[in-house]
Amino acid sequence: MSGRMTGSDVKTATTTSTATGGVSLVSGRSRLKGFVISGGGSDGTVTFRDGSASGSTLLIVPCNTNVTETLTIPDQGVLFESGIYATLANLDRVTVFHS
Repeated sequence: MSGRMTGSDVKTATTTSTATGGVSLVSGRSRLKGFVISGGGSDGTVTFRDGSASGSTLLIVPCNTNVTETLTIPDQGVLFESGIYATLANLDRVTVFHS
């Protein structure tokens, strides 16, 4: 049996605590399907914006000190029209799953 499974391919992108000023994780239209975030030495957050540092804030996720949080976003995920841009505050790492 050959052929491709239905649905879209899921990819990953990762950034570390050096992204306190923000970083573009994915360019172009994309859907955030889930993430894994690793807390730092104090409570922190990751802010997901549409495309850039000045883009609309679509999701803010808190994370407790030295904890790993995971979330699978239901249905089609969160739509980012211009790309996924993340700013980390007191976090060690974030990995996103997108399509």
